[in-house]
Amino acid sequence: LFVLYELALTPVTNSAATDQRLDKMHRTVHTSDASTTLIATYTLPAASCWVARFFVTGQQTGTDSCAVYSFEVTAVRAAGSATVTTGTVTTLIDTIGVAAVPSAVASTNDVALRVNGKAGPTEIDWCLSAVHVHLYAV
Repeated sequence: LFVLYELALTPVTNSAATDQRLDKMHRTVHTSDASTTLIATYTLPAASCWVARFFVTGQQTGTDSCAVYSFEVTAVRAAGSATVTTGTVTTLIDTIGVAAVPSAVASTNDVALRVNGKAGPTEIDWCLSAVHVHLYAV
């Protein structure tokens, strides 16, 4: 004897909650030395958690040398400042010879995404793109 039950799942609603998926995050920056350069920031609302998957590409000016990196960033902002965790940065290609990989750090309530150029005179055009950005705030 089999009995079938139909169960309808409905979303739990909380009028104060925000659940967002941002399908696009795209920024560019130009470097001409090996210093750390801010490429993008994302401000976290209070009481939120955030996750994003990034690709960073770099093209050395006037050459066909390039670099491509992939990594995931998670962040939480509870009471006080944000806490940011960067997963392992995977170097997919680096024919430029950049010494340091991209990074993400907490900057008060922001997630700050950074790239490192190469000692001059090496000019690099960088592009950061997110393939998935999800924010949940209550």
